[in-house]
Amino acid sequence: MQFTDEDIEIIKEVFSDWGSDMPYADYNKVRVIDVKFGVREEEKSPTEEELKRREEFAKSPYGLEMTKLFSQTNDYFNKLAEELVDQKEFFESPQWGDNAKIGTQLRIRLPKDFKG
Repeated sequence: MQFTDEDIEIIKEVFSDWGSDMPYADYNKVRVIDVKFGVREEEKSPTEEELKRREEFAKSPYGLEMTKLFSQTNDYFNKLAEELVDQKEFFESPQWGDNAKIGTQLRIRLPKDFKG
């Protein structure tokens, strides 16, 4: 199979736009193809120097504050999600209740020559 330059560019566009709208595609396999088509560079393992730098940052006062901030933010959003699930306001609105009138007044006017 041969591809023109235009074909390659279209394929690159498709792969660079790939995301959560294709949930059944194997993420790792898509990334391998991305590298083959030049959409992205191959991911390299961090060097020993990089790992040391990351560890130093994590132990620094700023890194510790960031860790604390992320932890507080996650706790807040977990608590908020639990409260919203418990409230169930959306699902208890009249729209969803026993007296819901969705579609009860729907009328469709068909042409006289309609054969259904």
